[in-house]
Amino acid sequence: MCQVVLSRGAATITQTARRAARAWPISDNVVLTREGAHHRERLPWQRSETACKSSPTPKNPRRIHIVKRFSANFLRHAGLEFSGQDKKILTPEMTVEEPVYHVKWGPDLATYDGIEAVQGYYDAVNEVVSTFQGHTCWVNDWGIASYSTFVRFTTGKVLSAEGAALPADDQTYAQLLPMAMFWKYDENARLIGEDVYMLSDPTYEVIPDGEMFSVAELHDVARSFLKD
Repeated sequence: MCQVVLSRGAATITQTARRAARAWPISDNVVLTREGAHHRERLPWQRSETACKSSPTPKNPRRIHIVKRFSANFLRHAGLEFSGQDKKILTPEMTVEEPVYHVKWGPDLATYDGIEAVQGYYDAVNEVVSTFQGHTCWVNDWGIASYSTFVRFTTGKVLSAEGAALPADDQTYAQLLPMAMFWKYDENARLIGEDVYMLSDPTYEVIPDGEMFSVAELHDVARSFLKD
C-alpha cells in the first residue's frame, strides 16, 4: 500500500495567499507542494498549505499508475469542490454514471444514489464554509482512504440549535470533527462513490473578530490551485 500524506489547512484569505497560489502539478513520484503561503503563523485554519507525496515509492508499475491517476482525480476533485465547481466533478471523465455516496454525520447515515442525488449533496455542502486539516491518505488498488479533521465555520446560534453546549449568539466558531473517508475508483480512475464518517463528537474553537472568511472568498482561493 502506498501512503499519500496530504496536509491542508484552510486558505488564508489575503492577497498574499492569492499571489502565492499555483496549479497542482503532479510529478512522476506524485509530489505536490505549494510554497509561499506561510506568511502568517496564527490559527490553524489561517494557513494555506498543500503537500502530497508518495512514501514509499511503489516499485510495481501498475501501482505507480494507480497512484498517479487516483491522486490526480482526488486532488482535482478537492480543488473543484472547494471552489464551488462541483458540477465539473460529476462528469464522465471523473465520475461513473451512477455514483453512490454514504455520509454519516452524527447518529444518522444518509445515502445519495445517482448523479442527481449526489449533486443535491454538493449543493448543500457548498452553502457551508468548511475546510480540512491534517489530511492523510492511503492509496491502494481499489482507491483512497483518508483521515482528516473537517472544520466547519458557523455561529453559536446555529450550533446551539443543533444541540451544542454553546451560547446561542452570533459568535463564529470553528467546529472540528475527526473524519474518515473512503473513495472507490474504477479501472479508469473514475470515482465510484464516497463513504464519509464523522468519528467522534466535535470540539469548538472561537474565531476572533476579523478572522472569518466567506464561501465566495474560499472559492476564489481554491480556484487559484486549478489549472483550468
